[in-house]
Amino acid sequence: MKIIINSDILYHSCLIRDNLSERLQKLFLECKNKGHIIVLPLTTLLEFNKKQSEFINKKISELENAYKLLSCFNIPFTRVEPSEIIKEPDLIELIKKCGIEVRVEKPTIDDFVEAHKRSCFRECPHSLNEKSDEMRDLIIWMIALRFARQDRGAILISQDVVHVHARGDDEANSVGLVRFKSVEEVLEYFDIETPAGILIRQLITPVWEDLLESGLPLSKEISLVGAMQPRFIQGTKGISNAYCMIKLRTTDGKTLKANIEMKIDNNVVKELKLSDILIDGKPWEKSYLALMPNKLYSSEQDDYNERIDSLKKLFGG
Repeated sequence: MKIIINSDILYHSCLIRDNLSERLQKLFLECKNKGHIIVLPLTTLLEFNKKQSEFINKKISELENAYKLLSCFNIPFTRVEPSEIIKEPDLIELIKKCGIEVRVEKPTIDDFVEAHKRSCFRECPHSLNEKSDEMRDLIIWMIALRFARQDRGAILISQDVVHVHARGDDEANSVGLVRFKSVEEVLEYFDIETPAGILIRQLITPVWEDLLESGLPLSKEISLVGAMQPRFIQGTKGISNAYCMIKLRTTDGKTLKANIEMKIDNNVVKELKLSDILIDGKPWEKSYLALMPNKLYSSEQDDYNERIDSLKKLFGG
């Protein structure tokens, strides 16, 4: 899968010398382990280089002032030209140091034309209440959509309002573009790709309509972005109970957290309980929900009976 990154995610508050921040290194290592590819829109790279150039100029000025201060007090020193030791970081090489494939993507003519039209008419994903109509945001949006459409899914990491606003939900969902505001959210999302996370998604899928009908402000498409601390109880006919702390995306781009408990009988989700329901850290209008979906979920064939038979043979039974 392609991971498209905006410049605000790559931001550093100082000049980068040898390595990217620990949080970014962790992200790229996880992406590498899962076989993902990092995509930097050319706009992202240019903005990153612009900010780092500002830090370079500041450091050069500081070093020149230090030379002047030493000279003022007649303190001997060996002068080294600032341009020889203060270099612009190579973002591509820094990412490659993490062992992951990275590519810079130039916007196509079609990307430019569509972004220009949307900017002029303030079309989705623009928020009608926002004053900004920067082309750069829309160009990155078009690139992300293009990759998601080509690969049947992609991830966009950005804090820009245009990229995460609810007005973009329908278009993003239609091509499988998953959007996150932070590195931490992406790492949580990657947990869903673990066997435990995949099972939670399988259990959530058939009861999604029940969650919508309960009044939870969720999009029509499944918006599972985190499943932490999953626990399962195995019955003789498959999973009988499942627990986890779940994170879902609301229709207005906020994060809904809740503890979830599911009771399953013969691959049918009989009971669904949500407690401690929070939206962006604030209590929802209901702190507790109890639903009786009675929905069948599909999963890989469980090998419980095979394991029991093998155990019996091992002990001569």
